[in-house]
Amino acid sequence: MDYQIVNHSNYRLLQVGDLLNEVENREVFQQLKVDSHVAPSSIVVDIDHLDYVNSVGLSFLLSLYKEATAAGGRMLVINSSDTISQLLSVTKLKDILSLCNSVDEAHHYFEQHN
Repeated sequence: MDYQIVNHSNYRLLQVGDLLNEVENREVFQQLKVDSHVAPSSIVVDIDHLDYVNSVGLSFLLSLYKEATAAGGRMLVINSSDTISQLLSVTKLKDILSLCNSVDEAHHYFEQHN
């Protein structure tokens, strides 16, 4: 999986290329856990490059959400396609995960809530 983690002052931005491989997802998850000792606990997941999410990807997003909230942070998902937003709605994850349209919107959210 292609991914990049960028630390901001009050959140970490995770940009992902796909979420289809459970082994690669665990690697990213472990990297985020390691970074959480020196970086903010809130996470923004940019899924702009995702065309598809399966149960592995949904499980990954839910695990990130649990990790962030357990550490006192929040998690936002940004740049979700209509198809993925609909999937999150059908699976009731849209009620749990906060969705934003852009990095700027997420940044503004954290400025208001931190």
